Amino acid sequence: MKGGVIVETRNGRYIYQNYRIKLHNLREDQKRRILELSYARRFLYNWALEYSNEEYQKTGKTPPYQAIARVFTKLKKSDPQFMWLDDPRYNITTCRYAFIDLNKAFHNFLVGKCRRPVFKDRKTDSVRFAIRSDTLTFKGEDGRFAFIPGISMRKGDLVDCGNHNIPHHKGIKYENARIKFDGVDYWLTLSIRMYMPFYYEESYHPSGEVIGIDLGVRTAATLSNGMTFDGPDKSKLAMLDNRLRKLQSAVDRDRRRRMKQADSTRTKYYDIPKSKNQIKREMKLAKTRNSIVNIYKSRYHKISREIANLHPSTIVLEDLGVAKVVANATGKQLRHALYQSRMATLSNYIAYKCDQNYTRVIYADRDYPSSQICSHCGSRYEIGRDKIYHCPNCDFVIDRDLNAAINLKNFGLSQMFGQNWQNVIM
Repeated sequence: MKGGVIVETRNGRYIYQNYRIKLHNLREDQKRRILELSYARRFLYNWALEYSNEEYQKTGKTPPYQAIARVFTKLKKSDPQFMWLDDPRYNITTCRYAFIDLNKAFHNFLVGKCRRPVFKDRKTDSVRFAIRSDTLTFKGEDGRFAFIPGISMRKGDLVDCGNHNIPHHKGIKYENARIKFDGVDYWLTLSIRMYMPFYYEESYHPSGEVIGIDLGVRTAATLSNGMTFDGPDKSKLAMLDNRLRKLQSAVDRDRRRRMKQADSTRTKYYDIPKSKNQIKREMKLAKTRNSIVNIYKSRYHKISREIANLHPSTIVLEDLGVAKVVANATGKQLRHALYQSRMATLSNYIAYKCDQNYTRVIYADRDYPSSQICSHCGSRYEIGRDKIYHCPNCDFVIDRDLNAAINLKNFGLSQMFGQNWQNVIM
């Protein structure tokens, strides 16, 4: 289980818990079915992107996914290129979410969150697709077995989901269900919606404390009350990172060798079969990547849970523009460290766990100079990469990260009481 979202109504809250479930003992026909559905999603995404680009050149606007879906519905009845998608096995959810994903990609591009959407290919695109959430059902006392539309071939054909204790009682609703393959294992991701009336809030007793949280590379999280949390074990990560680089180099060499062979024989790259050793190296590469990700997730879940258990009334986090920070960072080593730190993941974990405890979450502006402002006198000073903040105005000396956390706390207080952080002494 991971992250979640809370939506308030008049009498209570809808809690959306996100689950990531490993699928066990899949048959070969089920694995082949997953590849077919993933290919259909990629095909439709690329077609929709081409259609959207053409419409943008004509009208200056990108069409919404509903308009793209209407055009596709007509094409699959008349165009031979699309008729194979009229098969009931390629359900409407898989097709629709390909268009929705493209729409989201265009939206994120327009607001500056990512680059312009590009065409997907088998080399870079992961195996993933959406499934019908309304027909997804779990069986057994602990919800261990599931009927997954698109993968389950017939009635009663259940997939082993392991011991995850999936809620499946009456009133539970599943949303945004997707199947993913990371190169090693197959996963089912979904959101589960549960309703919690407001009278359950009586069981929570926030401390009333406002806590600012500074996230960083040197220390994973520094709190304004003086608490610090270190990141994952660096020695183990260094070993895995070294192994990852070696395996990636070997896989890249294999790929270049196959491309050279394809050029010399005038055949397609993907028609050249991989050797057993190539397949083994790619599997090792995927497992190493998963190990690194799991180490970070495990540590960050523990950190976020400890922070949530403090039951503060308000926490203040930075609105992280990690991609921009990494791009502007000077030095390859620093960029790599920022990328590896996964600060956005930790920020999300802290936010949703505190939100579940009815803790208010405030985000400081992305341009707020939390590391440059003196938390004692309010003057501003460019600190550079120094670990210690030494204010030239009042000679105040404090740890850089702690100073930033206190400034974030002050920013939260200013938001709560109507003050403006820009009024600091410059």
